Amino acid sequence: MPNNVLRRITKLIVITAALVPLCLFFALMLCNYRAISYGVTVSGYGIGGKSIAEAKQTLAQNAAYFQYTKTTLVFGDQTWKASPSDLGVTFDIDATIQDAYRVGRTKNIFSNIVTQIQAGLVGNPMVFLTSIDERALDSYLTEHLTITEQRAVNAALVFNKETEKFEITPSKTGIVINQSMLKDALLHSAARGVPEIIILERKDDQPVLSDAALEPVVRQANQLLARAPITLTYANPTDNTIRHPSSRGQQYVLTKEQLKNLLTPTQKQGVLVAGINEEMMKNILIELAPSINQKPQNAVLTFDGDKVKEFVLSKNGIELDIPASI
Repeated sequence: MPNNVLRRITKLIVITAALVPLCLFFALMLCNYRAISYGVTVSGYGIGGKSIAEAKQTLAQNAAYFQYTKTTLVFGDQTWKASPSDLGVTFDIDATIQDAYRVGRTKNIFSNIVTQIQAGLVGNPMVFLTSIDERALDSYLTEHLTITEQRAVNAALVFNKETEKFEITPSKTGIVINQSMLKDALLHSAARGVPEIIILERKDDQPVLSDAALEPVVRQANQLLARAPITLTYANPTDNTIRHPSSRGQQYVLTKEQLKNLLTPTQKQGVLVAGINEEMMKNILIELAPSINQKPQNAVLTFDGDKVKEFVLSKNGIELDIPASI
């Protein structure tokens, strides 16, 4: 065979080898125009080559099927069957479709070429974008699984009538379902689009208020209680005068019984201290207010004929500032 013929054949083969992939690429780009790239799947459901509307319909149907297919929850020797929708699982179909549509559609054209060819040849698997509705999950667990839990008990401040002192009722650590693990398992199952058997795990439920945190509160409360009865005295802010406790209508005596009901643990600058129950104190001050409040009086000028007989200066009114007094 002449050399010129061989050269022509070789050139034809090279051109063909270059044109075939190029033609395939343009064909792929044409097929992917305004459609999700070929090879893209979401949780095993093929949506490549579909328009956004078609892909949305496909995924919505499969998500709905999963939503109402029972998931089995196992806790010890007990089992429950619940639909993912009852457990608060939600699918974000729109966000999932947008992520799928962006495959092979960036500002870098060369990256797009490589991504779309790879998706067409070996596929581009994705998963559903999902989330958990915390309220729905908590509602289901409260209704069906609380019998399997033992909630923590906080330490409490109580009054011992026999010793007439405050004491601490000890806190207790509880055992509850590990909701973090459960949420992870539900999201994993939903992302795959496949209902699973979920083995529930337990974890310790630590009390918020410990015995140690209440110890200084007990000491403070008992010190205050030892000072009972306590006299509340009204001070007029306009003249900085403190009324003598014996002045009628300007005092109120807190008995030991009242004081013990008023004392309660209170957060003050991040520290737990013995504080006052503001609502109960407000009620006491409302009861006390009528004996302190005074209406303002205008100045009075009295004449006897054409002579001034008496001149009485005006007086400002007084009103107990309840919020500032608590």
